Amino acid sequence: MIFTKDGNTAVSFKWVAPTKRTDGTAYGTADHAGYELGVSDPANSTDGFSPFVNVPAAYDITEWPLANLGIAEEGTYEVALRTVDKGGRTSKWSSPLVFDVGLANPNEPTGFGVL
Repeated sequence: MIFTKDGNTAVSFKWVAPTKRTDGTAYGTADHAGYELGVSDPANSTDGFSPFVNVPAAYDITEWPLANLGIAEEGTYEVALRTVDKGGRTSKWSSPLVFDVGLANPNEPTGFGVL
């Protein structure tokens, strides 16, 4: 199980869907292919955000659980989001968010004794 440094397991990333393109024209469900979440380990990464997590194409999905990022190691990470249109064009990455992740340890054994 993934949790934040303060022990919270119900963390989700939230955002507002874009309504315009960079040239000012309208952008909406007819144009939208999805979002990409990029994850970076600032301590060990020099190549930017990876791996990409593709968020489903529904325009109105504007939330994604931290647990769905597939992070397998404890540490400090950055995550950023970008929009993808049906033509495969992507927006710039959002400003990154920095967060700490811990992984739950197994419980200790019980019933330990001498036979």
